[in-house]
Amino acid sequence: MKKNYLPLSKKIKNWTATIMVLFLGVLVLAFSPMFLGPGLTGTEPIGGFLNGNFPDVDLSDEPYEEAYGSVRFDWPLTFTP
Repeated sequence: MKKNYLPLSKKIKNWTATIMVLFLGVLVLAFSPMFLGPGLTGTEPIGGFLNGNFPDVDLSDEPYEEAYGSVRFDWPLTFTP
């Protein structure tokens, strides 16, 4: 049984067409916001930050807690405001 292989010129055309389609797709995805406008235009409040109001936080508490008390560093990390 004889196998019909594609000639080299058809293979190159197929690869070129595939690459061109992928390149065109990337261009469309990259430049469509320029022509169609941004995606999110309205702002919505989220969770505890409604209308710019931050939740009450007691500033006397430590902002962090020690996770591993037995670990020592030669140059310890410090949290300075």
